[in-house]
Order: sequence, then C-alpha cells, then structure tokens
Amino acid sequence: MQNEKIHLERIKRFIEKRKNEMYKMLDEVSAEYIKSDDPIPYAALEGADWQPIKIGEIWNKVWGSAWFRVRGKISEDYPLEKQGLYFDSDGEGCVMIDGCPYMGLTPKVDWYHNAAKHYIPLTPFVDEKGEFELLIEAAANDLFGAAKEEYGLRVCSLCVFDEEVYQLAMDMELLNDLAINLPGKPARRAKIIYGLNQICNIYADDVAGAREIAKDLLSKPAHASAMEVYSVGHAHLDLAWLWPVRESHRKGGRSFANALRMLELYPEYIFGASQAQLYQWIKDDYPALYEEVKEAVKGGRWEVQGATWTEFDTNLPSGESLIRQFVYGRKFFMEEFGFVPNYLWLPDCFGFSGNLPQIIKGCGVDFFITQKLSWNETNVFDKHLFMWQGIDGSEVRAHQLPTNDYNSSNNPASFIIAEGRYEQAEIADGFLNLYGIGDGGGGPTRNHIEYGLRQRDLEGACKFRFSKAQTFFDYYATIPEELLPKAYTELYLEFHRGTYTTQGQMKKDNFVSERLLGAAEWFAVLSGLHKGKQEYPEELRPIWEDTLLLQFHDILPGSSITKVYEDSREMSQKNHDKLAEIIDELFICEDSGEGRYALANPAPVEVAAWLSFPLEYKDAGVELEGAVLEATKLREDGLALLIKMPAFSIGSLSFEGGASAAIAKREELLVKDGEIAIDVNGMQLIITEHGGISSYVRDGREFLAGESNLIQLWEDEPNNWGAWDINHYYRETTPKLAQETKLIEAYRIGDYHKICHEIKIGNSTILQSMEILPGESQVRISHEVDWNEHHKMLRVAFTSNIMSQSVECGIQMGRITRSARPQNIWEKARFDFPAQGFIAQSEPDRTVGILSAGKYGFSALENMMDLTLLRSPADVDPTADIGKHSYTYGFVCENKGIDDMPLHAMAEALDRELISKPGAPVIKPMQDLIEQNGVNISAIKPAEEGDAIVLRFYEPSGREAFPVLKGGEFTRETHKCNMIEQPIEALRADESIKVRPFEIVTLKLEQKK
Repeated sequence: MQNEKIHLERIKRFIEKRKNEMYKMLDEVSAEYIKSDDPIPYAALEGADWQPIKIGEIWNKVWGSAWFRVRGKISEDYPLEKQGLYFDSDGEGCVMIDGCPYMGLTPKVDWYHNAAKHYIPLTPFVDEKGEFELLIEAAANDLFGAAKEEYGLRVCSLCVFDEEVYQLAMDMELLNDLAINLPGKPARRAKIIYGLNQICNIYADDVAGAREIAKDLLSKPAHASAMEVYSVGHAHLDLAWLWPVRESHRKGGRSFANALRMLELYPEYIFGASQAQLYQWIKDDYPALYEEVKEAVKGGRWEVQGATWTEFDTNLPSGESLIRQFVYGRKFFMEEFGFVPNYLWLPDCFGFSGNLPQIIKGCGVDFFITQKLSWNETNVFDKHLFMWQGIDGSEVRAHQLPTNDYNSSNNPASFIIAEGRYEQAEIADGFLNLYGIGDGGGGPTRNHIEYGLRQRDLEGACKFRFSKAQTFFDYYATIPEELLPKAYTELYLEFHRGTYTTQGQMKKDNFVSERLLGAAEWFAVLSGLHKGKQEYPEELRPIWEDTLLLQFHDILPGSSITKVYEDSREMSQKNHDKLAEIIDELFICEDSGEGRYALANPAPVEVAAWLSFPLEYKDAGVELEGAVLEATKLREDGLALLIKMPAFSIGSLSFEGGASAAIAKREELLVKDGEIAIDVNGMQLIITEHGGISSYVRDGREFLAGESNLIQLWEDEPNNWGAWDINHYYRETTPKLAQETKLIEAYRIGDYHKICHEIKIGNSTILQSMEILPGESQVRISHEVDWNEHHKMLRVAFTSNIMSQSVECGIQMGRITRSARPQNIWEKARFDFPAQGFIAQSEPDRTVGILSAGKYGFSALENMMDLTLLRSPADVDPTADIGKHSYTYGFVCENKGIDDMPLHAMAEALDRELISKPGAPVIKPMQDLIEQNGVNISAIKPAEEGDAIVLRFYEPSGREAFPVLKGGEFTRETHKCNMIEQPIEALRADESIKVRPFEIVTLKLEQKK
C-alpha cells in the first residue's frame, strides 16, 4: 500500500466523522430545575417551585445539587426506538424513575476513553400521545470532582441515534486499533488497513458493502494459542477521594443503574462490584434498585466481588481492623446473598502488609487480586500469577493483573501489551481483565462491551470472554502450585510513600477509634460475666462500620479533598464520644461514698498513666487495690497520680482522710550550659539545650553516635501526587533545624522525670515534653504542634552506634526485616517505609528502637533511623495538616538482643490512658485466660454470635511459643477457631498450645453456667 501513514490518517478521520454522525440533533427540549447546596430528596419534588432554564445558563456552583424536569414530544419522522434525549448538564447526573436510579450520566473527560454518557433512550418514557417527561438528578461535579466553579446546562435536545453508523464505527475503530498495534508488520496488519481503506473508498455509495468488508475482517478466527481474557465489567468506585462520601452514595446509585441497563441490552455481559459498604448504601438509599441488583446476582449476571467491608488500606489499620474488614464484609454478603466471594479484591491500594496472607487465609479466603504493583516507580514487579507467602508461612494465590489497569477500555492494544508482559504466559492460558469507567464510578459503556463482542474470536487479538472473576480463579486453581513463583512477606509499593503520614489527624482519629473499640469490647466481656451471658453489643457494630469505612484506601492514607477530612473528623469525634458513653455504661460501679474510685486498664499490656482527682484530696492518703502508685503531683486544677495497672485489669482507689499526705517532693533538675544530665532506671542521659539527646548510656555502654531526637524540617516537593508521594531526592537537600529553643521546665518526682522545651522551627512551634517513668527504659516524647508549613516535612532522627545491616519493623501482629544498608535497587527503593509500633536496630546483645503511637512513616539508613511526624502537601487538600497536632513517640535502648525486647508491648503501652470512675467496681476482673509465655493478646471480646468469649493472640518475634490455656473453672468448652470465629478444633484446659512463629490464634471460650 502506497504511503501507509497517509492511509492511516485517512482511516482515523473517517472513523471520527462516522462517530460524529451517530447523533442527529433535532429540536431543543424545554427544561425546568430546582437547586440546592445539598442533595434534594425525591419526596421534596412534590410541590417544588420549578424554574425554567435555557441552554448555557448556570444552574449551580460546584458541589451543589439540582433536579431537572424535562418535558417534550417525540418526532413523528423517526421510529421511537431510534429517538432519545441528549442531555449534558456539565456535571454528573442520573435519570430517576419514582426516586429510583435508572441511568447514570457522566460528563466528558478529555483524557478518559469513552467516559461520557449523555444519551437517554426515550422508549420507556413516552406515553400514547408521544409525550415524555424525565426527572434527572444532577450533581455539580465532574467524574473526578470539582473541575470548575460553576455548572451550566450545555445540551437538552431530542436526537436520533443511528445504530448502523455506530456499529460500523465500532467495527472500524476496533480493527484500526488492532492493526496498528500488532507486533511487527504481519500480513494481518496489511489486510486490515487495506480493508479499512476500501471502506473509506466505497462508503458514500455502498454502505452495505462497507459493512460486509468489516464483517469479513472480523470473521477471521483467533490463533489457537491466543490468551483468554476473563473479563468482568467493573465500576471501581472510591468511597471518597476527589469528592466527599455524600457523593459516593449517589455515584454508587448511578453506577449500579448503568450496569443494570447494560445487562438488559447485552445478554452475554457480566458486571461485578465490590465493597459491602457500597451495597449497604444502595440498600439504604435506593431499596428498589437494590432489589434489582439482588435479582441480577441470583441470575448469575452480577458478581459480588471481594470479601470485605471496603477496599481498605493495608499499611495503617491495626491487625484487628484488617480482620474486622473480613468479618463485616462476610457477614453482610452472607446475609444478603447467601455466599461470600473467595478472594480479596484490592486493585488500588498502596502496598500490602507482610501479614496479610495469614489474615486472608484465616478469614476463609484463598485468592488475592491487585494491579497496583504495576505503579512501582523504580522496579518492575515481575510476577502476575504467584504464591504470596506471609511472615508466618501462610500462602495465598495472588494475581497482579497484566493489563496494569482496573479501568480497561477493552481495546486490542491493551490486551496485546498485557499478553506481551504476562510473566506466567508459559504456564497459563489466560488472565483477568476489569473494564469500565472507574475511580469515580460509572462502569462500562456500550463501547466497552462492543469491543469485547468483536474480540471473542478474532485473528491477532486475545480471546475476550465475558466472565466472572471467580471463573478465572477457578481456572487459576487448576495450575499446579509448584509451577508458580513465590513472593515473600510485604508487597511494597515503590510509590505513594507520603500516605504513611499525610493527614495526621485522620490517622490519629483512626488510632483512637481502634483502641476505644478494643476497650469497649473488653468491658462488654466483663459486663457479660457479671450478667451471666455474653452478647456482642449491637451499638458497637455501626461504629466499627464507620471505622472500617474511614480505612478506605483514599481516606485513611490522606489522599482526599478537604471536605472528606472535615466529614471524617466529625464522624470520628461523634464515635469517640459514643464509645466513651458505652464504656462508662459497661463499667458498672456502685456508690461507695466520697473519695472512692474504680480504676480500669482495658489495654492488653501494663499501663502507667496520670489520672486527675479533685484538689480536696491533696492532703489525704491513698490506698490502691489492683494498681500501684508511682508518683504524685499537684496541678492548678487538681491532684495528679501516676498509676500503673496490669493488662486487662480492674482496681480501686481510696483517699483516706486523716492520713499523711501522699505528695512526693518535686525537685528541679540541674541545667548546666543548657544541658541536663539524668541518671535513672540504670540509664544515664544528656538532654541538649535543643531538646535532643546527645548521650544514652546503659551499664557503661554508650548507644548514640550523634545527637538524637533531632527534629528536622525537610523539603517536601515531590514531582507529582503531593498528598501521596515522597521522592527520594529530599535527602539531597539540607534540612532546617530549630531556630529557637526555650526550656520551659525540668523536674523530677522520685524516679519520674519530665523536661519541656518550646521549639520554633520554620513557621511552626512545638511544645515538646520528654518523660521517663519509674522503672522504664524508654524516653517518652510528646509534641503539641502548631503546624504552619506548606510543602515541608517534619521528621525526627536518631543516630546510634549499633552496627546492623538491617532494621526490624513492626507490622500488624508481627514484624519484618528491611535493609539498613541497601545492596541493590530493590532495597534502595524502600528509602521510606511503613511500620506499626516500632522500628529497631540491634546487635546480638544491644537494641535501639523508635516507638510510635499513630505515626507510621519511617526510614533507616546505616545507623540512622527516623520517624516522619507531619507533612504539608497542598494539592488535593490545600489545608492538609495545617493547625494543631498532638502525638507521642518513644526511644528505647537496652543491652538485650531484639528477640528479648517486648517492642510490640512497649508500643502498645505508649500514649495509653487508664479509666477512673467514682464508686466501687461491681464488675470483677476476669481470671487470666492463658499463660502467655511469649504471645501478645490482641483482643478479648464477646463472640460475634452466641454466648462465648473470643480471645485472640499472636506470636510477635518469629519463634515458637507455647502459651498454656487456663480458665478450667471458668470455661465449659474451648475451641481454636479461624479469624472469623468458625471452630477448627476443641482444646482442653491447662493444655499447652504450640504457636508457630508469627501465628495469629483465635480461641472461642464458652462460659460455665
């Protein structure tokens, strides 16, 4: 063919002309509207004051809402089935019938293939007179949030849709895409281009002949070895991101309605949607639509995907939260649909915890799917089908989609590229494909499905198959396990490292929610023991659901807009207040006179904390039961007692009149040349005038090689994705140090020490409190920060003299090892990483560690470790992190190897509170359920169902443990269960239980009556 390039341009222009001819605009249709700042309920339309609106007129500002009422009459010149309304409100919309979503409408997105949805077939709306009326709910936002400040009516017109022109355009567009993307220059390419050019030659005179040419080109069968593409229609919906949660409710309704319309139009089509939370919203907001969905599920056309409440972040939530994602997701799906999907569905999360395989398996799921590892910015993840092994040895079959996409357009190019990169092509005959408009919802358009229809058996293309994801996993299960490569522990994403820190208040709220929920569940157990029956408190379930919602992968990581975090703050505060009320109700006490208090420690570890009491007791003696008094001090507003209590304990306190005062003497610490020397608990420290630590000696051995607790302000200007990313080159810049530091106070009360500095750094102020509690080997450091930075990052560094090749990092219910002296490009890419509770470096008999409570971003290089405290990106949320913050971290040095350091327990004890309540406790402390012998307790809670107590614990250090089951007089029957509380085997009281390294164990104990 002479000058192929010119012919290809001709073909491209021809296709565009045909696409422009698909819609023939007839007359404009009159429209009326009502508007509001917030969504308008359907019931409010009755008696509404509708106002006329003209094309081009603004109907609301961004994030506003409206309803349009469109009335008209069809043309007598064209068949009804060809007529429709072309409606473009500039934003998202939904055609509603009796308040139920019928069809979603989406504005054009220039860079997003086939996103726009404007055409509404009129057949369902026309009466016997040829007249129609449509009600359209509109949202003043684009598919990806606020794209402009105002939204106006662009088009409202009767139109004729030419199906034959559309089909030819689809034929040609698909064939053209196939031809130009076939590897090399095979004969198939030449024949397709020749045929398409022939269509251009004859179309004006012979439309039927043009269609025959296309039909012939599409009739050539696929190669026998072509990959099978198991394809399920999908509408990936972020439950919040560039829009608030409020809009996700409506996006869900639009997406589900669109899916149902496509199911009606295409008998082969299969659609799927994940996230129990989304289904719950549809059930609550649009019950009629939900019933349609349930019927589609029963009919096998709609796939319920995933087994969890949301598509959650896996780096930041606690281990208990990860388990509850499955508990709540499974419960919803089983109750609503009678089954639970057998795979974890996380296509868009920012890395995956090394203990997730154990949790997946422990929650009754066998498969895992993502595509996010294709986003690595440095290294190409080299596995698409693989066994993923967690830190305990648990394994799940994992699939990294070779399409590198969860919003595929189904064009041949995407499949040709995917087939070429498919690492397991030698052992597999197919892969999974998710297609449709996503992130902001929407789902597949006709184009997506038409592309699929044409590629079911097409020479040069992969074999497209309308399929459920589970059908692919059933096929995947037939591939022998020994043929699959393995990936071990964490699946680290070399991208979006800033999400470990961004939106610090959101992360703190989540941290507090998790701890309060754990406390409430423990109190519920004690209340159940008092009443003689265990029953899970129903009022905790909606709070768990809210907490799990806020752990969605664009909320908790900090990558959403301002409104999302305003809403999440309000939701969290409301739940914290409710949890405090629930705990108070469950902590049953009785009046026992003045000066008597019940005490409780609902934590799984020993806790020492200050409690405040009325100043009138300053001269009274103190008697404690089940607790130890460590120190006392007077404040302006009352008497403060530093009290230590064992894990999961109830105690009491009495102020005894006439006894000697319990106030210990406060001594000011000596300040010499701005430095303060401390000698306590077997350690000698020097605190610098800047609030740092220049020396930390234990048993005559120095642990530091440079000033530590060094607060630094770093540049934080990543190339892209400000809220998400930290780029490695920040380390090439020079951080700012504090420009001014002032000592506020420095004193001791017995072995309790406290030093406070006011630190000015950049435009921000930090009130830093360093505390050493009696008997502890750690320094607790708390900050109250007035943060006023943009594109800066606050970090705190510790430099030890430990010689270690690695750094141990806490994760949910375990730990993993990362390199501190990177040897290759994979290790160098982990320059910042997530951790939970601690990171530590060690020699055989020495360990240094950073402890954290609600802070998750760390780095380690050689003998330096640091913790990211705050960021200040200003892209999706210009106000991100600006304002007041408070948090606590710790630093510990011990002459012990790391396996002898209870780092998980030390981190659990950090920033904890004890509870005091006037009166005497009526509920009693429960006897120990196990002799721990090296395991850590994660939860003591009422069973989700039935009259039983659930005890969950884990081995934290990577070595076998042998806890002993106790409570023979207390329990009637004990079962070892999976994590969703299904019994596996019966256990005997006083029996030693072998626990594998890092194993999570769940026991269900039935109480004797």
